[in-house]
Amino acid sequence: MGGRSSSSNKTSTSSQTVDNKQTADGEAIIARAENGSVTINQTSEEAVSIVERGLDTADNAVNLSGDAVYQAIRFGEETLKEGSDLARYAVDTVTSGNQKTLDTLSRGFEQALQESREDSSQLMQKLITVGIPAIVIVMIWRKA
Repeated sequence: MGGRSSSSNKTSTSSQTVDNKQTADGEAIIARAENGSVTINQTSEEAVSIVERGLDTADNAVNLSGDAVYQAIRFGEETLKEGSDLARYAVDTVTSGNQKTLDTLSRGFEQALQESREDSSQLMQKLITVGIPAIVIVMIWRKA
């Protein structure tokens, strides 16, 4: 009786540990992520240059924002000043109009008073020229 037999045993174990961090390796910057390592192809000097450009851009944005706020404040101040000037002009115009009205009324009253004085003077003259002789005539006539 003859026969053949064989057996084999194979085991395989693989483990991998990845931590999320960034490190510098020489002049290259390496970033590790869950899917493995990723190498960024910039040297430290290039990375610093990129960061500086980013900071310059952020600085310019802040300056532009500051300029915009400054311009908005100046516009608001100018608008308030123009509104104040307009209100002052309106008050001056109304005051001037009121003064002109008062002057006109004053001249009217003065003229009416003057005419009244003239009428009184004329009445007195008529009384003197007509009234006194009439009284004298009546008195003479009563005695007669």
